Amino acid sequence: MIKYGLKIWSNNTDWFNEALELYKNKDIDFIEVYHNPNIELDFESLKVFQNVPTTIHACHDDGFHIFKITETEINIWNETLKLADFLKSKYIILHTGIGHTIETFKQELEKIDNDRILLENMSSLDLLHNEMSFHNLESLREIRAMKEMCFDFEKAFKSSVYEKKDYEQFITECLEEFKPFYFHISGGKKSNPVNEHLDVWEADFDVKWTKSKLEETFKDGECFIAFEVPKKDGNLENDLKNIDYFKNL
Repeated sequence: MIKYGLKIWSNNTDWFNEALELYKNKDIDFIEVYHNPNIELDFESLKVFQNVPTTIHACHDDGFHIFKITETEINIWNETLKLADFLKSKYIILHTGIGHTIETFKQELEKIDNDRILLENMSSLDLLHNEMSFHNLESLREIRAMKEMCFDFEKAFKSSVYEKKDYEQFITECLEEFKPFYFHISGGKKSNPVNEHLDVWEADFDVKWTKSKLEETFKDGECFIAFEVPKKDGNLENDLKNIDYFKNL
């Protein structure tokens, strides 16, 4: 069974009640909250999600760099933990970033280690076209040995194009070997090696095939998929359009 999630930032307080209504109406099954460390957490507004299943997405960039955990990063991470504790979130998603060997990544991760962490696979290149540390099969094996995984379909597609590998084969290998249960999805083009977060119907990869793989893999269990798609027109209607599009494939 597929559980459908909406992604929202911790400072998107104007959309909190709309998101809550989507949950109450069973349009979504959970909410993923990205911690924006640049704006103080508004716990009074966040109360609306206390009875909603939530996942926290730790910030990346915004002063937080997993490849160099300093006092600044520790302070931001402690706020992320405070948010996760407040919402009783079962999972905290963490980007693996750039500039790592597996040894340096282990060393930095130990400084913020937490049982709730899911490590996310990366696309091939970041916005500055630096190669990401953990995006191909070999490197993902190394981080999967450390933590369970949040598997991003668009990032996997970008990585397979960069590695000149068939994306359906790559995704199938990842699902079978790493057994992720938590997923991200958005649209992306093979002409761009960087993650784009487009609407899912704009994807160059076969989204219907992706859904069928999830249904096949989790016919006797459940998985979670959060939609990282554009916000439009000052509301969450486009998120719901993407979720409904995927549901109806």
